[in-house]
Amino acid sequence: MLFRLVSLFILLSHLPLQLSQSGNGEGVVGRFGDPILDAAYIADYKSIQQFLKKLREEDEEGIVSNKKKMDVNAIDSENRNALHLCGLDPQEERLIVDDSCRRIAMMLKSAGTNLNAKEKNDMNAVHYGATNGFPTFVSFLCGKGGVPCDEMDTEGRTPLLKAVAHGFNDTFHALYKVGANVHIK
Repeated sequence: MLFRLVSLFILLSHLPLQLSQSGNGEGVVGRFGDPILDAAYIADYKSIQQFLKKLREEDEEGIVSNKKKMDVNAIDSENRNALHLCGLDPQEERLIVDDSCRRIAMMLKSAGTNLNAKEKNDMNAVHYGATNGFPTFVSFLCGKGGVPCDEMDTEGRTPLLKAVAHGFNDTFHALYKVGANVHIK
C-alpha cells in the first residue's frame, strides 16, 4: 500500500502544472501566484492580453484594486520576470510557443515591462529564449525590443552560445541576423 502511495506521489509530482483561469480576466491560479507570470510560464498570450486590457481599463477608471495582482514587472523568487518564464512549461510545439512568447514580449513591451531584466544568474530573457530554441522571440527582443544580444551570464555564456549548446540552429541564425557576435569567447 505504501509503495502505491509513493508511486502515485512521484507520478503526480512530475505531471505538468495545469492552470485554471476564471474566464473574466481576473486571474490565473498557478505556480507563481501572479497571473501574468503564470500565464507566461505556459505561453498563454491570450490570458496576458486580457490581463493587460483589464489593467488599462483600471488605469483609465482610476481603479487600483488589482494592481498588486497584475504587475507587468513582477518577479519570482529567482528574480525572473514573465519574459524569463515564457514558455518554460510549454503546452504546444516549440515554434508555436516561440510565436506566443514573441506576442507576449510585444504586449509587455507596450505595457512597460523591463525587457532586459536580469535574473539571479545575470541571464536576461534572450538567454532563456536561446536556451529553449525560440528564434522569433529572441529576434524581437534583440531587434525591436532593443535588448543586447551579446550579454554574458555569470558563467560567461552568451545567448548565441546557449542556442548552439542546445542544438537550436534556427535560433543561432536568428541571433546572428540581429547582430550577435560569433567571435565572443
